[in-house]
Amino acid sequence: MDSLVFGMSNPIMSMRDSIKVLSIYTFQNVVKFFINTGSGQAAVTMPILIPSRNLIRI
Repeated sequence: MDSLVFGMSNPIMSMRDSIKVLSIYTFQNVVKFFINTGSGQAAVTMPILIPSRNLIRI
């Protein structure tokens, strides 16, 4: 899991902050399209978004 998060966060680190926020928003909307429940979305996205936020430093 850590390798996956680091690999996804690496290209995003060099982007501007506004682009970082838009990429996270787009990721969340894609997950929302496939998973309708809020608790299901949190279970899928939180293990990915929390460590990646620490790496990206928004």
